[in-house]
Amino acid sequence: MDKHKQIINFAKGKIVSGTFTKLDNTTRNFWGVLKHEDRDKDYLVTVFDFQKKQYRRFRLDVGKIKLKVADKTFNINNK
Repeated sequence: MDKHKQIINFAKGKIVSGTFTKLDNTTRNFWGVLKHEDRDKDYLVTVFDFQKKQYRRFRLDVGKIKLKVADKTFNINNK
């Protein structure tokens, strides 16, 4: 199973917080719920950010990603 499916399945319906690095090397914080979007590729994750009240999409194959789901933390470090 790929990273995308593992993360989405584990976080299904749970509130998630974390950070990710955008393509321009800026860091974004978020707090919300991960969503499965049919149009997402295996390297994309969609989150509804409760603070921004908007959907955000981030890549799993670029930059650093930290996700906290309940008592578990996922760290993904890409070059």
